[in-house]
Amino acid sequence: MDYSRDDIDGLLNDQFRDVANDSSSLKEEMNETREEMRHLFSQLLQNNPRLNVQDIPGFVRSTLVSHVDESNAQAVRGQNLPHFSRSTHDSVLQKGNGGDQI
Repeated sequence: MDYSRDDIDGLLNDQFRDVANDSSSLKEEMNETREEMRHLFSQLLQNNPRLNVQDIPGFVRSTLVSHVDESNAQAVRGQNLPHFSRSTHDSVLQKGNGGDQI
């Protein structure tokens, strides 16, 4: 089947529009995730005043794995935790399971 130039232009425009829509959706999702992370870290710091803010980026990076499965989760779990005091972890656990608290 032969396609006219207008047919090809129409198909390409549809494809570009789809990519632009997908890009906008991803951008919105990233912004929402960023806000959720800010809220999470704000609460984490409020509930753990002795937590070193400079440790957070390393902790986040250490939890990002390319393929999440049980073995990766076990391998990553706790890698950056040694520089946090035990009492900091205890206070997180003791804060309970209520609402937005960590």
